[in-house]
Amino acid sequence: MANLSEVQSALKQGDRQKAAQILKTLLKERPSADAWVMAARMTNNPDTARQHLQRALALEPKHVKARDMLRDLGGQQKSVSGNLMEEVVIGLEDFGKDTRILSKFAPKQRMMIAIGLFGMIFLAMIVLVVNLLRPVETPPPPVMGTPVPSFTVAGDALISHLTASGLSLESIQKVEPEANLPISEQIALTVLDAAGSRNATIYLYADLDGLFNDRERLADLTKNGSNVIIYQTAALVYPADLESSAATALETAFNSAPVS
Repeated sequence: MANLSEVQSALKQGDRQKAAQILKTLLKERPSADAWVMAARMTNNPDTARQHLQRALALEPKHVKARDMLRDLGGQQKSVSGNLMEEVVIGLEDFGKDTRILSKFAPKQRMMIAIGLFGMIFLAMIVLVVNLLRPVETPPPPVMGTPVPSFTVAGDALISHLTASGLSLESIQKVEPEANLPISEQIALTVLDAAGSRNATIYLYADLDGLFNDRERLADLTKNGSNVIIYQTAALVYPADLESSAATALETAFNSAPVS
């Protein structure tokens, strides 16, 4: 790990470039007042030296060497708030200087870009907080006694409708409803597509409550390679790989079935 002894050793050996590199790493990883004083000694620019000394005094306001050097350079120690403001300005000017794009801009330009970005982030945070604190508008409760519209699909009418719809059906008939299911009628049909005969099933429910109670089973069917189409109080289940034209025709006929 870099330390000031390595910087001093490199200077004694006349390797000023190595010393500067070690010091740069040290200031980045473990900045200290002594390190900033060393940086001030190594620069030939009085303005830069004064900035380094101000940073040293920001870390240690009573650092004797930093105060003496700053006085000799005609500078005056800044207050805590002054040092803090200078650190903020320097940080903004250094914003993105190591990136491929922003490194092409001057320090003042990088500072303006940083201020703009921080401003947008701050504004976005304000909008987020306002939205979080805004009371949620709850819909008014339903009026008791108002019935929910419900239309029932009947098995015989549905079979007649599908038979007359022009679908490529090999067979369609009522079958015994599966046990322990909240269905009133079950229709089995065989649809023809380019791959051959494909089986499909239509479940009919007495009301919307029956359909709702069967929702988990229907959802599981979609996970096992089937498509499920809901129309009023009926559910159509067919293979997900059914040819597109056959599937579209089947869904269109199903969704236009007569209700009562």
